[in-house]
Amino acid sequence: MTINPLYFANWWFDSLMIGGLSIVTWLGLSAFYSNGDLQPLAMVALGLSLFVNFPHFSATVYRLYQSSEHTRQFPVTAWGLPPVIIGAVAACFWQPQVVTPYFLLLYLLWSPYHYSGQTVGITMVYARRAGFPIGRRERLALSTFVFAAFLCGFIAIEQAGFADFYGMSVQSVAVPAWMYPAAQAVMCTGALVFAGFAIVWCVRERRMLPPIVLLPALAHFVWFVPGVGLKAFVLVVPFFHSLQYLLIALAMQLKLRLDSPGAEHSWRRIRTEAFRWGSRNIAGGVLLFIGIPVLLSWLPLPFVTIAGIVAAAVNIHHFFVDGVIWKLRDASNSSALLMNVAELSQVPPLELGRPIPARA
Repeated sequence: MTINPLYFANWWFDSLMIGGLSIVTWLGLSAFYSNGDLQPLAMVALGLSLFVNFPHFSATVYRLYQSSEHTRQFPVTAWGLPPVIIGAVAACFWQPQVVTPYFLLLYLLWSPYHYSGQTVGITMVYARRAGFPIGRRERLALSTFVFAAFLCGFIAIEQAGFADFYGMSVQSVAVPAWMYPAAQAVMCTGALVFAGFAIVWCVRERRMLPPIVLLPALAHFVWFVPGVGLKAFVLVVPFFHSLQYLLIALAMQLKLRLDSPGAEHSWRRIRTEAFRWGSRNIAGGVLLFIGIPVLLSWLPLPFVTIAGIVAAAVNIHHFFVDGVIWKLRDASNSSALLMNVAELSQVPPLELGRPIPARA
């Protein structure tokens, strides 16, 4: 079997997962559903959340707490952060009209910032796979484009007026009219500078930069600039962000499990581990977003308010944890981020000729 080191799986699967599917969806919704009823799409988005959005939060929790080594490495995140989040949630329940709007604003500001960080990280992963070096200058240009695109989206939403979140009001932020064109100018500058670096590399290497390197940033642009004006598309953007995340998280989980001593290297083992990991995270996601609000339903607040506050808290916890456990500079993470899943189906060369351990 020929293994292409550029991809986690292959060109079409990786392309769909890291942004291609979202761009196709945006084009389809723009052409055929720009003024359609949002209720059916909201129900579809909720159904997708059970199997993609919610599990992507659970995957972060699972990776942090599945190993005592991880909790020892990040003790503040593992044991100090949860009481802080719980305290913030308690304050929201105690003063929902005073505290909650600011808590929700923190979530709604941090969420697209988190999306931006993920876009930069995934771009760097594929750039490294393609042999395109991203140094300090290249990363600055890329980050300028990506974060300015997020800022354009935030400003557009803020100027249009934040919709409520689970029926709760969100603290507004005064945004001057000049900020949107300024953010656009910064975004375009970052794009042009990064494109310049890419062109120089192509000329020097005498080959084209693989399109998949640019796909995460292009998808991010669609999410936050043209896409933010299409309400039907905004509903499903978290789904596409979660798809990106789950691709990386699954690759790391498979690498961790199949690299353990005596592990079987086969497609059957890969499927089994992927199913086990996926089913656990689906269950974990349901517990986080449905189970906890149900357990707190005795509080003298509408259930939708309880669910909204819990959802914001889970997101904020995810943003914190995500900042420490998926770092490319971590050696154990780097090897997983550069492998193709087909490699895990093959016995490593150093293990060839060794006796196969007996199964219990």
